[in-house]
Amino acid sequence: MVGKEHEVVVVSSNAKRNWIPSNIWVGVGRMSPEAVVFPLAPVYRRAGITFRQAQPRSTGLLSVRV
Repeated sequence: MVGKEHEVVVVSSNAKRNWIPSNIWVGVGRMSPEAVVFPLAPVYRRAGITFRQAQPRSTGLLSVRV
C-alpha cells in the first residue's frame, strides 16, 4: 500500500474499459456492447487514485525504485 505522502496517477488514452471476457456474449447477441464497457474514472476515484485521460508519452522519471 502506498502511504499518504505519495500520489498514484493513472494515465490512459481511453476513458472507458472493455470487459473482454464478456465480449463473447456480445458476439452471440446475448449482451449489448454498452453492457461490457464501463468508465474508468469512478473506479480509480473510489480507490483514491488520480485518473487522467491523456495520451501517455513518458513518466519523466529516469529511474523508479520499488
